[in-house]
Amino acid sequence: MEGFNSSFLDKVLGRIDRLNAEDLQSVVARLEEQRQFFETVFNVIEDCILVLNPLGKLLYCNRVAFELLGIPFDGYENKPVTRFIPDLEWEKLVQSIGEGSSSRMVRLEFDIRYPKSRFVRLFASAIERQGDEHAGYVLVLHDVTETRKQTYEAIESERVHTLTLLAGSVAHEIGNPLNALHIHLQLIARETTKLREAFERQSKQKKRGRGRPRLSVESEDADLDLNKGFNRLESFIETSRGEINRLEYIITQFLQAIRPSAPDRKTDQPNKVVLETLDLLRPELDNRGIELVTELDNDLPDT
Repeated sequence: MEGFNSSFLDKVLGRIDRLNAEDLQSVVARLEEQRQFFETVFNVIEDCILVLNPLGKLLYCNRVAFELLGIPFDGYENKPVTRFIPDLEWEKLVQSIGEGSSSRMVRLEFDIRYPKSRFVRLFASAIERQGDEHAGYVLVLHDVTETRKQTYEAIESERVHTLTLLAGSVAHEIGNPLNALHIHLQLIARETTKLREAFERQSKQKKRGRGRPRLSVESEDADLDLNKGFNRLESFIETSRGEINRLEYIITQFLQAIRPSAPDRKTDQPNKVVLETLDLLRPELDNRGIELVTELDNDLPDT
């Protein structure tokens, strides 16, 4: 297509009264050629382009506008732009653009809900002409839905990564004291066993002793209280072990939740799962003095 520029149009307009019918037909043909050229260019652009009159009514829109805003192919001319973008505050937009030489480009971001839910970035500018009034406005809408989604995903990935590092550090700091507590509980349990064995040997020697006075009631009561104390101490140690194991399990589950993996699905007996869950909760229930009664159906199939 032969080039068409403003200087050619200026020359034609300067002597249009001297053009014959054939020349006018040639000019109109070139104008139509140019219109088709620009329309092809606008339709190739992936952004939505709207041309509005000073009242905010549609004069032109490219192909993307039909898809992005649901504008009908025919009969859209002179329809208010707010009909297709309900959330657009037209009066405020015009005020933001300004008038005359003080006009500027305005950028907005908002959601559109029809025909599809999308997040768009709008650039609006005035079409200048001689005088203080605008000939109209141009709106360019860029669909940034995928870009925003990728940005959110990147932020979420970074957040999870940071949280994973923090969780690993916290788990390490908690795990070390738990290991120390576990070791010391083993030592306490071992010493308690030694004390119990020594106490039992001493009690047997007292009972087998000859030529010694009979044990008093107070001494027997003291031995009985001491034996009960050993039993309570062993129970406390066992409870402490259970709580430490529970904390270790919670830390492990927390780390697995932070770094999710594909679920390992397999069939199992429901009663077994229920009993394992109750075993996990039993120390807490015992601490609260709650008695748990279970009634399970032994004929349940694996699920």
